[in-house]
Amino acid sequence: MPTIYVKMNRYLSTSVATAILTMSLHIPAKADDTWTFARCLDYARANNISLLQSQLTGDIAALSLEESKAKWQPTLDFSTRHSIGNTPWGDGDKTTANGTAGFNASWTAWDGGARSAQIKRDRIDTKIAS
Repeated sequence: MPTIYVKMNRYLSTSVATAILTMSLHIPAKADDTWTFARCLDYARANNISLLQSQLTGDIAALSLEESKAKWQPTLDFSTRHSIGNTPWGDGDKTTANGTAGFNASWTAWDGGARSAQIKRDRIDTKIAS
């Protein structure tokens, strides 16, 4: 029985030494890597989730305002269609080509003031977010 105890003891001491050595390798060797109060504040400001969410909310509000202002612009649509037909039988070799093009422009003249009201709401949201 004493040999089993010695082997287990040697195994445990080797495992503990390996663990301590591994953990000591992960400790930073720099002495200038200290955290001052100013550095902690800078880190907290840069990585604060609430502040980052507030910035994103402000960005979203600004984009929403731009989108609302863009609703005053006219809508322009353009479309084309092409077709080719080939009839090799019958009255000879006959190939036909057809094409159409379309252009549509529209602008909402009156919407009951919905666009103006939306722009006012988006301006208020932008002021609140900033």
